[in-house]
Amino acid sequence: MHDWHLQSLPFALLDKTDQVLRSGYESLTALAEHLKKVKKVYLIVAASDVTLLRLMVPPLSPEKLKLALPALIEDSIIGDPAACHIVASADIKGLRKIAVIDKAWLIAVVSALQKVGASSFHAYPLQLCLPLYEKTVSAAVSEIGDEVEISLRKPNNEAIGISLQIDKNNLHREEEIYRTLGLLTSHENCQMMVEGSKVQAYSAAINQTTQSSDNSDSEKVSKLQIIPYDWKILIAGMKSAECDLISGLSKPLYQVSRLTMWKLPLALAASLLVFQLIALHSDWWRLRQEKKQLSAQLDNVYKKHFTQSAMPEVQLEKLEEKLRMLRQKTGANAPEDFLSLLANTSVAWKGIVLEDKNSTSRLTRASPDYVASHAMTALNYHNHALQISLLADLAPDTELAKTRFAENHLILQRTENIQPTRPSIVMWNVQALK
Repeated sequence: MHDWHLQSLPFALLDKTDQVLRSGYESLTALAEHLKKVKKVYLIVAASDVTLLRLMVPPLSPEKLKLALPALIEDSIIGDPAACHIVASADIKGLRKIAVIDKAWLIAVVSALQKVGASSFHAYPLQLCLPLYEKTVSAAVSEIGDEVEISLRKPNNEAIGISLQIDKNNLHREEEIYRTLGLLTSHENCQMMVEGSKVQAYSAAINQTTQSSDNSDSEKVSKLQIIPYDWKILIAGMKSAECDLISGLSKPLYQVSRLTMWKLPLALAASLLVFQLIALHSDWWRLRQEKKQLSAQLDNVYKKHFTQSAMPEVQLEKLEEKLRMLRQKTGANAPEDFLSLLANTSVAWKGIVLEDKNSTSRLTRASPDYVASHAMTALNYHNHALQISLLADLAPDTELAKTRFAENHLILQRTENIQPTRPSIVMWNVQALK
């Protein structure tokens, strides 16, 4: 496998309108700053690294298609389909274009790019990025050391790629590549892209082959057009490519990359939250201490000027007690007096009897009037509270009673008193709400 960090690879940097801002050959390490800033990275994978098939595939859902693809391509590839990443194009009249690539290799390439800052990826085979012509074969030749990559896209949309080992010091290197291309294209019209510095060398190889060939061969080689690599052509072809090799790839690396991308903003947000909590608690603590200091100062001022008096809270209780005594002397009823308690209890009792939800479950009572007149068996006043005795069978719902008593500024407490010589008695203790 190639060292993706050290090897110089062809690249192009595009703007939003797909105009080439910069191109050339650089290693991934040298491109790290650019990869951190770009929104998307498009990989053009060598044709010899991708196997392209055209197969009849029955109509299946995406989930079932993913499960069926390994079995469909098993007879068309050498190796284990389980070790391959398989991508299928859209269904066109039952035919699908299927791209097969080594999964571990692809993940390793993506990992190498992520380590230098890239985050979002798309990948397409080089042969699908070549233009598709009606009567002309599109070809591209890439040379790295002794390795020569030849990519083809034929008018019938068949796309292939092969890798050759030819000594880079071989004086007839271009002629051998040219002859191989002629065999692959069956001497059809061909447009071949080569590196700009190699255009003259290939033109010279064609002329040399022409001079040493007979007339028929001269006609065949005259059908070849040589052009330098043009990123605009590859970008236009990439937009119409049908198989994104990254599609459906298991992406644990992408998840790590996204977390890495958000690490700094999340750390800043967490720091800001902690800072705000500390500031909030410090303000609360400061205000709490100020409250204590102010309370202490007020107490000191009060004690200094009223040395013979009790604390203000005690004075307030004494004042309320005096007000109650004055009301009693003037004939006014206090809320805890017997008549006030009895009047408020009578109002609450009428509402309780009419709304009692237990009335439908009792067979001993014929109407609310019966309950109103027979439920209470005794009424006593003691310690500013009414003690009401009720028959347990006729006692209204306690929660309803508490609600109605509370609406009339009364507090109800319920107790049970069971005596063997008489029916069960329920005790209600009613007090005024202070």
